[in-house]
Amino acid sequence: MKKIESKFWWFVFVLLTGQATSLALTGVGVFATLLENHTGKSVPTTLTGVAYFILSAVAGPYLAYRPGFVDKCKQHWWKFVILGLADFSTTYLQTLAFDYTSVSSNQVIVVGSSTLFVILLAVFLIKTRYKLIHYLSIIICCGGMTVVVWQDLKSDDAGSNPLLGDLICVAAGFTLAVITVGEEFLLKGKLSIIDFTGMLGFSGAIISSIQLLATRV
Repeated sequence: MKKIESKFWWFVFVLLTGQATSLALTGVGVFATLLENHTGKSVPTTLTGVAYFILSAVAGPYLAYRPGFVDKCKQHWWKFVILGLADFSTTYLQTLAFDYTSVSSNQVIVVGSSTLFVILLAVFLIKTRYKLIHYLSIIICCGGMTVVVWQDLKSDDAGSNPLLGDLICVAAGFTLAVITVGEEFLLKGKLSIIDFTGMLGFSGAIISSIQLLATRV
């Protein structure tokens, strides 16, 4: 009985955490859209970099004193360069897409396309097996994304360039899938979730800093 209760509360925790994350991402999208509409400025790199710097500031002191962290960095650094680029690209592209398409279309297309790409990458790269219900769900997601894109093309208030924005969202979905599959692969090894998030935050902060310097020069 206690084991069932423990699983239930863990499910509730994961569900609430996921909803809080979705709310935060939606808030970023609304803020980016308002900023673009009122000032004409688009700052996807800045918005992306702030998240990484906060993550690094939170996880950095803990990981710095964690035994074996330096050895893990030496062993996995190149993997996190790839994942950092993918994660940075996801946030950058998704924020950039707000300049061209609506917030609702952005969220639906990124999530739907990433689900499709996750299954494809997982099947071919890490040999994950899925059931028929998973493939049926993908078909439903693709149908929903098609309806969203079609509605954007017909609507007059879907954004300045809804087709371009939707294509950028699909690209963000692909890079998000790369992160998801890479995370599953690494967490099945010897890395803990705190190691993963901390190292991803460090790599993302470095990449976003380079991008900021490059755009300012």
